Order: sequence, then C-alpha cells, then structure tokens
Amino acid sequence: MKFTEIKTLNNVIEKLNTKLDSMQEFMESKQDIFDNRSEAWQESEVGDAYAQRIEDISDQIINVEEVIGMLEEAVSILEENES
Repeated sequence: MKFTEIKTLNNVIEKLNTKLDSMQEFMESKQDIFDNRSEAWQESEVGDAYAQRIEDISDQIINVEEVIGMLEEAVSILEENES
C-alpha cells in the first residue's frame, strides 16, 4: 500500500516540478519584457500593474515550491516507515 502512495506522490511531485519550470520561464519572460521597457513605462500605472502580475506569479511559484517540499517530506516519511 505505501509503495503505491509513494509512487503516486512521486508522480505528483514530478508533474509539479514540470509546471514549476514552465511558471519560472513564464515569469522570467515577463520580467525581461518589463526590464526592457522605458523607466517612464515601468513607473506608469500600466507598468505598476505589470510588475504586480510578475509579483503574483512569483508568489504562486513560492507556493508551488512549498507544496513540492511538503510532498517530498511526506514521501520521505513513508519511505522511512516502510523500511
């Protein structure tokens, strides 16, 4: 039973890591766009809103990283208990 749980959790971790990679690439592309705009645009309302969206993506990345960490910890505990 625990082997199945471990396998399932590892599959979820793998999928989340794949999603995390794409989220990070997306955020980096948005950050590059922001960085290449003029200072006047960056400081405008539109620029502020764009920067906020980048920050929101960053927060989501942190949340996904935390979930991955918790799942990895759960796998570790299950593996220890299986031994």
